[in-house]
Amino acid sequence: GINAEYGHGRDADSCLVQILKPESYKSAPHNLLDFVLRCPESFSVSKEGGLDGCSSQPKSWRCFKCKAVIQFHTRDQKIYCLTCKVSSLPKDVKFRCNEIEHGLDFMPYGIDMDLALELSRITSSSQINILILGETGVGKSTWINSFANYITFDTLRSAIAAGKDNAIVAIPSKFTYTKGGNTQEIQIGKEDSNEVHDVGVSNTQGAKTYRFILGETVVNLIDTPGIGDTRGSKQDDKNMENILGHLTYYKELHGIIVLLKPNNARLGIIFKHCIQQLLSHLHKSASHNISFVFTNTRSTFYEPGETLPSLRKLLEEKNMDLEATEANMFCFDNEAFRLLACVHNGIVFEEKVIDIYEASWQKACEETNRMMKHIIEETEPHKVQDTTSINDARRIILGLSRPLQEFREVIKDTERKAEQALNEIKILGAEAKSFRDKLEFKGMTLEEESLPQPRTVCTHKDCTEVVSVGKEGIPMKVYKSCHEQCGLGGEVSPEIKGDASLMRCWAIQSNNHCHRSHCGHHYLVHMHRTYELKRVEKTFTCDNVKSQLDEKMSQKQKIEVEKRRLEILVAELKVEGVTIQKVAAGFAAFLKIHSIIPFNDAMGDYIDIQIEEEVKKDDLDGKRAARIAEWKAYKGQYEERKKILTNAMDTVKHSEEGRAHSSQQVKDLMEDAFKLKHYGKNIKDVYNKVAKAKEQAYYAQAPTKHLKGSSKINVIKKKSLFERGAEWTKKKVWG
Repeated sequence: GINAEYGHGRDADSCLVQILKPESYKSAPHNLLDFVLRCPESFSVSKEGGLDGCSSQPKSWRCFKCKAVIQFHTRDQKIYCLTCKVSSLPKDVKFRCNEIEHGLDFMPYGIDMDLALELSRITSSSQINILILGETGVGKSTWINSFANYITFDTLRSAIAAGKDNAIVAIPSKFTYTKGGNTQEIQIGKEDSNEVHDVGVSNTQGAKTYRFILGETVVNLIDTPGIGDTRGSKQDDKNMENILGHLTYYKELHGIIVLLKPNNARLGIIFKHCIQQLLSHLHKSASHNISFVFTNTRSTFYEPGETLPSLRKLLEEKNMDLEATEANMFCFDNEAFRLLACVHNGIVFEEKVIDIYEASWQKACEETNRMMKHIIEETEPHKVQDTTSINDARRIILGLSRPLQEFREVIKDTERKAEQALNEIKILGAEAKSFRDKLEFKGMTLEEESLPQPRTVCTHKDCTEVVSVGKEGIPMKVYKSCHEQCGLGGEVSPEIKGDASLMRCWAIQSNNHCHRSHCGHHYLVHMHRTYELKRVEKTFTCDNVKSQLDEKMSQKQKIEVEKRRLEILVAELKVEGVTIQKVAAGFAAFLKIHSIIPFNDAMGDYIDIQIEEEVKKDDLDGKRAARIAEWKAYKGQYEERKKILTNAMDTVKHSEEGRAHSSQQVKDLMEDAFKLKHYGKNIKDVYNKVAKAKEQAYYAQAPTKHLKGSSKINVIKKKSLFERGAEWTKKKVWG
């Protein structure tokens, strides 16, 4: 019989799996494949009533609970539901395909079925991955919804005739329709926590993949939060980190679409900021995959309009090795999709109105066709690792700039002491007793001491002193503590002076100055420290001569051995100093050579605009001064980052530039530093502190949409795009 509790009879048009022993996970592995497998009932010869078993055609399976496409990892042999955040072994799963021969029951793989053999046949699908970028409000979500409908329906009228139940809505959308002074709220799709439709709030809250299956091809459209977020530049940076984290789940990007409005006549600060913020995070090799898509172009006769001269001027000024040409520019107007949404909400339009938007719909279908042909046939996939390496290089330059400088200074101090000891040993000659007193050589190193909770310290010169540490009197710079255990650890960026969140520290008064009697300085010279780097003495020994020193030798021989030991030690320290300099220069060279632009130099002016706008607003909540102070503090942080990056790249020599060829070499540079005999561990400890600050973004994927290509869309094949030479699709896809 039919039992709704166990899913019998529900969603009979889908191939579903029930996970019997779900295991929750925090982070799914990368390089997942679609779980494409034969139905276990395909092994059945016949059933009761004379029905044959299911067909042997492999099927794509979806989660019974959330309807998301199930993923499979070949290494751990587990399946994953990225929406429910659970995994399972395939043997602990029951299947029900959508063929009528299957019936309503969920069935497992039996012990007589070779499940391992079937799993070994799972291979990569033909996938097209497209990243969608743009400023806030440009219409990314609407464009994605329109894209799916242009593929599915030849004409606007055929989309209307299909009815509301067959509408393709990947992303929920809401807007207001006005006629004759009367307004009606138009809504399509179910509400999604990733989409916020409040007035004045940026809609898309995080990167999310929208997956469309068309024939044998999977098209992944990666929606992203808009640049120019209404919450400010700091949120823009967080959004970009979220996007980069999301991209780590992909090996390749076939297309990078930058959405633009056609009416940006002036090369203004906001326009420059948005374009540069997007392109500064991309590897130069991605420039060939970038397409410029203009929205709302019906008013500009389906042309890029006044935005194009501004865009070309900016690309030329920044020497980006990127052009906006007819081949990589595409013009859409998605108002026809909004009309479709109105119709599905009960609005009736005259035929002559539909005729106007019908032409717009068919023009959009042609542009979709041309754009996909460009992405598939005219470009090679961009390796995501190249782009993530660019951003890793920028993080490392910023995060390790101060520690690397401190290490270089310590190495110089050690070299001086080693050379001084070496000279003394040469003078000693045969004086055995003096030699024994000088046998032990001590240099300085840095050791990390983690703090149990972040400490608020003042970096003002009046709160900084140089003290002698330990018996040896090692000089060390010490910052005075204003709050030993600050509870704002999750909100304040460590090692950054003037973080606006410090205004809420216990030590900071309402006038933004420290109330501690020994301090009294402004919060802008305060910062959080999560660890300390202490200079301590360390005994150095040379491994290849230690055994010789242990042997019984004459006093003269021991002097010669010790002299050789110190000569080797000085040479090793000099090599390590050169290696550390190469690390910094190597990362700077990689960023300088391989990024489209190394950094966004328009952000400072953009923050000034945000401050000006805040000043003009009414202070309704009494917090305007605090917001302005936060903006100014963030601008100070930006200027400091800009200075570090500029200085790092200015010191790059041509010969060093030639060494930085690939993203793998960036990793090799750090590995070289980690292997240093004397200071490698210290550098790795500091690097790990920096690396922990980069959080892995949660991977979000919407339920998969299965599309049927319209009759006007033809087939494009490019076997070189796919590892296994799969065709783009056997069905009609693109023209």
